[in-house]
Amino acid sequence: MVRTLSDASSLFGKERYKKALEKLDKAEKLAEKTKRTDILCRVLLQKGAVMNSMGKPDEGQDLYDKALDIYRTSNLNEQESSVLKHTLSNTFSELAKHFKMADSIENAEKCYLNEIKVYEILLEKDPEDEDSNLEIARVFKAIGDLYEYFKPEKMDPETERQYYEKILDIREKAFEAAS
Repeated sequence: MVRTLSDASSLFGKERYKKALEKLDKAEKLAEKTKRTDILCRVLLQKGAVMNSMGKPDEGQDLYDKALDIYRTSNLNEQESSVLKHTLSNTFSELAKHFKMADSIENAEKCYLNEIKVYEILLEKDPEDEDSNLEIARVFKAIGDLYEYFKPEKMDPETERQYYEKILDIREKAFEAAS
């Protein structure tokens, strides 16, 4: 399974998306057969990234949601959970950066919100986890920075007011999460 995932990742890097999906479908079947939910989540994340790259962000989001649902409901051992948490959060963070560079603020924000979901799941499992709150604050700050980065040069006063209210709201959420 790991080799198949690695092959799919290599094909994805070479923009051979259909071949990558074939490999990922194979890995998905193997993960389901062996009941490896940690591997299944990784497969779904890679398939989501492929779909996004193919210009199908809605299908990609569906795959991300499935991965998050599996993570939320799975009973992984501590090491598997840690690896998967790291994989999930890094995937969404990297995708957000990719979309930011591609000037797609909406998709970047969706990725950041998915990253927040990872930490909210951790808080559901352990409400005393201060690190998750700090990570949520960091991600909200990244969303605020995203809006600051994409601020249009010319806006009418009403649009500008709404824009800055959104940034303020996001920054307040970051502050609340860190407190």
